[in-house]
Amino acid sequence: MRRLLIILIFMFSSSLFAISSIDVAVIKAGIKTNDSLDVKISKALWLLNDKHYLEPSKNVKVPPPPFNNQYHLDSMRTPEEILAQKFGGHCGSTALAFAAILTASGVNPSDIQIVSAVVNHDLKLICPIAGKPREPHPHSGASGHVFVAVRFSNKEWKIINTTDSSKNYAKTNWYSPGEIEQRMKNEAIAIPTEACKNMPESICKSGLTVFHSCALSEAPIHTFEQRLDLIASGKMNQTPAICRFTVK
Repeated sequence: MRRLLIILIFMFSSSLFAISSIDVAVIKAGIKTNDSLDVKISKALWLLNDKHYLEPSKNVKVPPPPFNNQYHLDSMRTPEEILAQKFGGHCGSTALAFAAILTASGVNPSDIQIVSAVVNHDLKLICPIAGKPREPHPHSGASGHVFVAVRFSNKEWKIINTTDSSKNYAKTNWYSPGEIEQRMKNEAIAIPTEACKNMPESICKSGLTVFHSCALSEAPIHTFEQRLDLIASGKMNQTPAICRFTVK
């Protein structure tokens, strides 16, 4: 009986003091609560990109369907799942993991935004005419990039390319969430060239347009088809998805 009690106490203690995969990542990055925001950002980027935290050298079992689809690795997993599985998708996985690490290290969630953008060439195929329904079957991969915007202590927002090395990452001035929401009602907002200076030319050559910006807690879990709706209308379940804007 005493042995059983000890086992039960041990099991309860283990579950009580278990830490999340996000907290583990904060520890692995060496982030301290009293680190400055700049230091926290650099350490998070160092872990994810310089140390390839989501690309372990050992063989990793591919997650089960639907996560065996490369796009869904980015779009249908939570930051907790991404950091627990340590199986990276593309920029979306890195952006969510980065934002979660900052939040767990003490950055106010209201000071972080997930900013999704689409390549203009693909936006033209998805939304050739503003105010009309999106193309039902665009011959487009809907390529783009996911950034993270952060508010610094001087209250200024900066947009960061979270796939960059910690030594030379792209960061430039950005809009507050309220400004983004208001401006996107009337115009297409371009990602500044400074924010994608280290990205492949194939992504940046025709420009990138923002189609969704939200807090980490509101990052949508979505399929590829729903991504097309988000690009067009900013909503996943609007039928038909009406194009807010197109680009020249």
